[in-house]
Amino acid sequence: MKGFAICQIGFERFLEKELAKSFSNVKKNKGYCIFDFDEYEKIIGFIYSSPLIVRAGELILEGKINPKLKDNNINFENSLFSFFNENLSFRVECERVGDHEFRSVDIEKFLGGFIHDEVKKRFGYLPKVDLKNPDLNIYSLIVDESMVLGVDLVGFDSNKRDYKIFNNSHSIKGDLGHVMCKIGLKDLKSGIILDPFCSDGVLSIELGFLLNNRSHNFYRKKDFLFRRLKRFENIDHKEVFKKIDEEEITNISFEIYAYDPMMPNIKATQKNAKIAGIEKAIKISKISTDMLELKFDENSVSRIITVLPSKSKLLSEDKIRKYYDTFFDQAAFILKKDAKIVLVSDKIDFLEFSDEYGFKNIETVNLFENNRKIYVLKK
Repeated sequence: MKGFAICQIGFERFLEKELAKSFSNVKKNKGYCIFDFDEYEKIIGFIYSSPLIVRAGELILEGKINPKLKDNNINFENSLFSFFNENLSFRVECERVGDHEFRSVDIEKFLGGFIHDEVKKRFGYLPKVDLKNPDLNIYSLIVDESMVLGVDLVGFDSNKRDYKIFNNSHSIKGDLGHVMCKIGLKDLKSGIILDPFCSDGVLSIELGFLLNNRSHNFYRKKDFLFRRLKRFENIDHKEVFKKIDEEEITNISFEIYAYDPMMPNIKATQKNAKIAGIEKAIKISKISTDMLELKFDENSVSRIITVLPSKSKLLSEDKIRKYYDTFFDQAAFILKKDAKIVLVSDKIDFLEFSDEYGFKNIETVNLFENNRKIYVLKK
């Protein structure tokens, strides 16, 4: 059997590594990966634990899409129709990346009509259509000229975090936070990890999830769409989830600090961390950037992972530049000699300050969203 996993464009290599731990023949493409799997328990465990996927499930087809929809020679595998029964409702959902002559709704109508007629032809009944709350969601992603289509076993955008209730304009998505944490933790087994501009707490919460083997879907176990499909009735998904929840990470020792100079951000972080159930793993305090050297000894911090402040109604250009100067001055003092800074920014203004204090940009990760990029700096 073949599976598919959708992610934000730019995160494919991270998703590929994640999939390779459990599946074979993993191949990455723009916006998604495909892979082989031999049992549904594995893919259920994957969709529960993966912080990166938007959707995932059983692959039906992958190929090129003809902009003239009626000229596409659709040949669905029998595996799709084996999901159907008379009591099951379905819909087709399409998301697109790139410029196309057609709309997403055109694809949904085209594929939905084809599947509807094919079910009637094969089984002699008209399948139920439910556009809002279907039992079977047939998900299609079209990126430029490529299309991947499969049975969605998730049923919601898994990269969205339900703990993100208290947000602000500097907030990032959970999957981006996870990627930054994975980059920051590379080759590190212990130490102090600091986010000095914690905003609404996404980075420290994702770090807490990662270091404590906590799934961001812990409170969404009942929401997965595969639970409605007859094929999964005899699979003990509760036991699959339980095994993942009970796995322990050993041989690591970290301290997570979430600081911010603004009290509203501290309150937002505290509330979001509590909703996530991870507040005990994070030390949250209102600390101004120029006070970091009083909180940490010289050469004591292993990593700084953060989102640099950017210009807004509350933060002028002059204030931002002052933040940058103070931040890199303090970072040069508290960071260990082999330490790194992993940060996200939509501008490169900070580089003049990082260079001044001896930090070199050793890696840049381009992101699909806005103009933001991940920068890895080394002392």
